[in-house]
Amino acid sequence: MDRSVSDGMGHGSVSLWNGALNKENNNSNENISTSNDNVGPVIRILEIEAKIDKEPTQIDESSSAVLKYRTPNFRASATVEISPFSDNEAWKVGWIQACTDMTFHNTYGKEGYTSWEFPELTSGKQSMISDCDGRHYPWYGSRNETVIFKGPCDRYQTATVYMNDNFHPHVTWRNPANRHQLDPNLTHIVRDQSFYVWLVAWNMVTMKSFVMQVKKCSPD
Repeated sequence: MDRSVSDGMGHGSVSLWNGALNKENNNSNENISTSNDNVGPVIRILEIEAKIDKEPTQIDESSSAVLKYRTPNFRASATVEISPFSDNEAWKVGWIQACTDMTFHNTYGKEGYTSWEFPELTSGKQSMISDCDGRHYPWYGSRNETVIFKGPCDRYQTATVYMNDNFHPHVTWRNPANRHQLDPNLTHIVRDQSFYVWLVAWNMVTMKSFVMQVKKCSPD
């Protein structure tokens, strides 16, 4: 399945996201007018935050088969307000995430290393890969990560959407390609990752989407 990031909402174009990168790490609140004639609602960011927990990586060496570790959580939250709108509209607001760089090498002495890669990134075929949960593409998730506003509504509405992401792999102590390896020979782990998260408003009737904010993150 092609998990490259397009608008994912019926347009099939990456121009929306590429243009949005100009807003990288812009912390100012922003109003989005959702139509050229000002007939549609205005969606406003009241509060927004994106950060990585300031704590060390948790390491678990209790298993004789695998090393387990969990990186600090990346957390993003946003409170948005939408103005009154007509009964023939529905708006979905939420988080979208995509990975732009990924290095994950587990070295086993002189025997080499195993790696976890996205071929589309390493080959240069794609500039980023969707990190959605696989069931709600392109959204990162569907519980706390998104909210739907349905019309008609004659009052202002507010909601908070948030996401939480971390990395918690199991790495074998022994070279998985060598079935005769008895003693643990894992010597080194290198992990480096960069990704973007977007706060997006999507008109579920017209299938048009609007990037409200974008953040770039490099956990390591």
